[in-house]
Amino acid sequence: MRDLHVWSASLIVVAALAHMGRVFFDAAYKPPRETNWLVGLLLLFLVLAFGSTGYLLPWDQWAYWTVTEVLDALARLPLIGGPLVALLRGDAIVSGATLSRFFALHVIVLPWVALVLLGYHFTLVRKHGIAPPKDPDDAARPAVPFFPHHLLRSFSDPWGMPPTRTSPPASWSRPGRRWTCHSASSDIWARGASPCSRSWG
Repeated sequence: MRDLHVWSASLIVVAALAHMGRVFFDAAYKPPRETNWLVGLLLLFLVLAFGSTGYLLPWDQWAYWTVTEVLDALARLPLIGGPLVALLRGDAIVSGATLSRFFALHVIVLPWVALVLLGYHFTLVRKHGIAPPKDPDDAARPAVPFFPHHLLRSFSDPWGMPPTRTSPPASWSRPGRRWTCHSASSDIWARGASPCSRSWG
């Protein structure tokens, strides 16, 4: 179950970006669907917020140092960076207070926000319909059924993701990096905004 959650968190970022790209290149953001495009952007940021808050919850070395780097990067935002990080971290460093806040955001606050935004998103889709394809031949393509094609693909990952050591004893050195879609995006963020990204392990 943990592996499924970890891989799904990475893949949903890719899926959300792919969906936004398709909407953009199909020009499905034009009137009367411009409001739904903006709601979709909010949902994309919400997916990233789910990933960011959930990344700390295993409370291992990877999670501790990634969140430390991302919060250090956020602290350098003008005006709002310091207060935002103080609110998210709840302490001078990433600690149990940070873990509690991220847990509350991940399992209580963000799901309700997602429920509201998704409900509005689907309501607008029902109201305006799906944008017609640019090429009439695309509309004539046969659909691919979910079962068995997509279902088998969903369960085709044979590799696991074992938990790492718990965090954060000060005597442990900073570990190397594992790659996920979320850690890759946090790397880009931290390298552009944080000097703490100089030591990548």
